[in-house]
This record gives sequence, structure tokens and C-alpha cells, in this order.
Amino acid sequence: MSNNADADAAARAEALSKMSNAARAFYALDSSMMRAHRANTEEDDKMAVNTARTLVEDADAPLLVRARACMVLRCSTEDDYFVWATEAVRTAELILEVTSNVGEAEEKLMASCRKVLEAAEQSKKEQEEHDKREAAKEDGEVETKATDQGDEEGEGEG
Repeated sequence: MSNNADADAAARAEALSKMSNAARAFYALDSSMMRAHRANTEEDDKMAVNTARTLVEDADAPLLVRARACMVLRCSTEDDYFVWATEAVRTAELILEVTSNVGEAEEKLMASCRKVLEAAEQSKKEQEEHDKREAAKEDGEVETKATDQGDEEGEGEG
């Protein structure tokens, strides 16, 4: 291991030793959620989403954990993905507000949350365009059917 890796490991170990049991539990759930999310299988995805929902519902969850859970929920296939992307950014902004010494980790989190929101905005825009095209197709089919029915009714006359 390099000196930087040793220093990082020592810093993490020291930080963990200062945490309450509740905080350790939140971070353990966060680690489990992120491993499942990265595994990218259907079963793991369900586990990641369920864990993320549990974490965001708990008012005592650390803001960092909450922001990451929001990002996982944004990546889910559920309809409320845009809400979660927005909540991830809001939570990251809150972290920046309340942290007296903003470091690289907080800046990276904010950048990640913003990327997630940008992707959600793009997905929402694409979905809206798709919905408009589908509605236009349906309107065209309805008009065509109405015209065809009118032609059929007119054929019998005369």
C-alpha cells in the first residue's frame, strides 16, 4: 500500500472509532447499498432501492448517506426518479452549508449529485418528447378512423 492509501485507511479508521453505533450502522447500510447498486443485477438493484428508501425515510441518517441514497433512487426505474435527483442536489447543498471545512469529498459529492440531476432532466425531456410523439400518433389515428368512418357512411348514400 502507498503512503496515501495508508493515510486514508488510518483516517477512515480514526473517523469510524469516533462514530456512534448508529452512525456506523448508517454507513454500513450505505456501503451495502452502494455495492448492490454497482453489482447491476435485478436482485441487487431491488436491494439497493429498498435500502435507499429505508435510509431516506430515517431523519437521523447522515446527510452524506441521504444524498447517496437519493442518487440510487434516481437511478431506479420508478416514476419519481426526477424528485430524487432534485433531492440529492438539495441535500448536497445542505451539506455544503453546514460543513465548516468543505473538502474534496463534499465537492465530489456535489458534482456527482449535479450530474445525476442533469441526467434526470435529460431523461425527463426525452420522455416528454416521446409522450408528445405518441399522443400525436394517437390523434392521427383517431382522425384517420373518423375520416374513414365518414367515408364509409357516405358510400352508402347516393
